[in-house]
Amino acid sequence: TAVGFSHWLMILESVGLAIILVGSVILNSATCVIISRDSALRRKPTNLLVANLCVANMVLTVGVIPFSLISLISDRHGTFLGPACTTNGLFSVASCGAIVLTLCCISIDRYIAVCKPVRYRTIVTPRRALLMILITWIQAFLYGSLPVLGWSRYEYHPGTLHCSPAWTDGCSLYIFLSTTGFAIPLTVMAVTYTRIFLEIRKHSRKINILQMRAKFPAQEGGATTVRTERRAQSQLPREYKVARTGLILLLLFLFHWLPYLVVHSCSTRVDASEGVFHAVMWMVYLNGVVNPVTYALSNSSVKAKLKLL
Repeated sequence: TAVGFSHWLMILESVGLAIILVGSVILNSATCVIISRDSALRRKPTNLLVANLCVANMVLTVGVIPFSLISLISDRHGTFLGPACTTNGLFSVASCGAIVLTLCCISIDRYIAVCKPVRYRTIVTPRRALLMILITWIQAFLYGSLPVLGWSRYEYHPGTLHCSPAWTDGCSLYIFLSTTGFAIPLTVMAVTYTRIFLEIRKHSRKINILQMRAKFPAQEGGATTVRTERRAQSQLPREYKVARTGLILLLLFLFHWLPYLVVHSCSTRVDASEGVFHAVMWMVYLNGVVNPVTYALSNSSVKAKLKLL
């Protein structure tokens, strides 16, 4: 019957959300612990930003999914009234903002590492990375506080099973958050990773020239040319790895977040079923599991330590 099917669907959704909750907490916390305990990893600004991304993933997971589970299992939408709804919505918006902004910071960090390798250690220091993290969270919580301060309000959305700004009250807040919290960071990421690939392409051409010169050492400077060519070759795999990981993260980010933004767009007013709303929310939750896995697989040190846990 329809009632029986709905009951089993609710059970499957609840189990799925619980698995995502546990998996996200374990993977993200494990990555944070590994980075914090390893002094070599901790000294690298990139890893500090990665740890912050994991923290943002956990804030989204712990601050939102439990509320969705309560709503799904008990069907008590009244739980999301007043302070509870405001808290739930604030954590949702703030954590989403922190994730996007941290990914943007990581793209800038990797751009400097690849395109300005000589100056990287003077430009990007652990202290500056921590400052970037602080600014990221201040900006993220400012985003989350806007409905509290009177720009729109937080309300419960049955489709997403949690509280978020009342987009139907007007498009001004949606446009502001979509522009400053999504479009601008996305543009920065697209530009930085494009520049990285262009730099790698230029680097590859230089190596090809050096390889040709190495075939005629007597004419082109002998051993010096060969040593230069070997140094250039040793740097290229690292640059390819950085660019490849960054591109994967950018594509995963778009894959998980764009459907949510489209479905919840106040301008298009998508008339979707409850199942579609649930599905796009699940994709956002899954991003919190995918991010640490992607970084762990791209970092041999983190990957090795995860296997020991």
